Amino acid sequence: MLLSVLVVLQSNAHLQQLPFRNDVVKDGLTRDGVRPIYQDSGSWLWIATTDGVDGYGGKIFTHDTSTNGLAADFVNDICEDSSGAIWFATDFAGISSFRNGRFRSYLVDSHSKSSPAKK
Repeated sequence: MLLSVLVVLQSNAHLQQLPFRNDVVKDGLTRDGVRPIYQDSGSWLWIATTDGVDGYGGKIFTHDTSTNGLAADFVNDICEDSSGAIWFATDFAGISSFRNGRFRSYLVDSHSKSSPAKK
């Protein structure tokens, strides 16, 4: 068990520490109640909310919602795959990937038992 904890700590040791204050809503964070927070391999901080996902690169915030291509606004989880794409799991709507500045969503199609519809 100790070995697995050390491996996790060592794998995260290369991540850059970004400046972050508690009072960030006035600076651009869309919600003060956030869900998972994820720092990707490029040191971009992704903040999941019930109103989309906020990104923070150290100076400015970005905000993306279903209007920008997310499968839904309520984001449950965030992860990164080995190719560098960021994945967002949404509340019952499907998943979205973010790569090269664009979202691609895979929606749950409640009328079909086959693969999800693409957005």
